[in-house]
Amino acid sequence: MEKPDKETSRLEAFSDGIFAVAITLLALDIGLPKGNFETEHSLLQGIISLWPKYFAYLNSFVTILLMWMAHHSIFGMVKHVSKRLILANGLLLLLAVLTPFPTRVLGDFILSGSFRTAAVFYTGFFVLISLAFTLLWFVIKGDKKILKSHISDELILSQTRIEYTGLICNTLITLTTLINPWAGLLLNTAMWIYWLIITK
Repeated sequence: MEKPDKETSRLEAFSDGIFAVAITLLALDIGLPKGNFETEHSLLQGIISLWPKYFAYLNSFVTILLMWMAHHSIFGMVKHVSKRLILANGLLLLLAVLTPFPTRVLGDFILSGSFRTAAVFYTGFFVLISLAFTLLWFVIKGDKKILKSHISDELILSQTRIEYTGLICNTLITLTTLINPWAGLLLNTAMWIYWLIITK
């Protein structure tokens, strides 16, 4: 089995750390607001009232986990790094670590009159993630020196289809969210199934 060089391993380890930070930051936004919780009932109500944040946290946690799996799968085909690869990977990581922001917006406004805007912002953010993944893959497949020698044209085509499908699906989900925010969020969650199936 062809092994990646030292620089590739370093880049993947650095990326793993960024994904771990992104997941950790998601949890920091969950907490009870300052208020009067002097009785068990009021405390229980306060904990239950945070369900929008739990929903947003769970959805984003799984999504980042699947992003990390997809990233790991892609880098399983890489043997060398280039400056373009580092920059494209950096763009993806920039967005990945920003995921807690749209997650917080969704959790804060899911029960408000601004729900549609929050949901569109959330689902639209993953269109940007898909664009970053697509760019990363096109940088990799555009330079055969980066790919491991056993990677076939069929595998390259398959991965290209995966990136295009993810981008198209996330775009359609965002458009759906404009019409029906709950339907868009449901489809966004359903994308877990797609990524679980296609991620090796």
